Amino acid sequence: MNPETLKAMKEAAAKATPGPWKVSKRNEAFVMPADSLLDGIGTAVFAAQVSNSPNFRNDARFIAICNPANVFALIAEVERQAREIERLKAIQSAYENGDEEVLAEIEAEYSGGEREVKGGQSE
Repeated sequence: MNPETLKAMKEAAAKATPGPWKVSKRNEAFVMPADSLLDGIGTAVFAAQVSNSPNFRNDARFIAICNPANVFALIAEVERQAREIERLKAIQSAYENGDEEVLAEIEAEYSGGEREVKGGQSE
């Protein structure tokens, strides 16, 4: 997934009705905020049945689970994994190049500990 798509997803999620969402018990074509006290048309954030799809119940369930809170969580995990991939690539490159200083910096950063520098002092 490219950064532009992630940015567009964040922007869209920030503008949408906050989640979590649920599928209406009264009419399974409607998706609404989970904390909604009303279970009807006036509270819907999406009406799947307007598409006349025979799969509207499954569409509504899918849309409900893809609420802004879950989209933000998914994006955060994608970004965390991207950072981890970059960290692992840096480690691989440092090993391949025999760069002990870079390896020490990466290890210190990963462990959260202090890094020892020349002269036996810590940074």
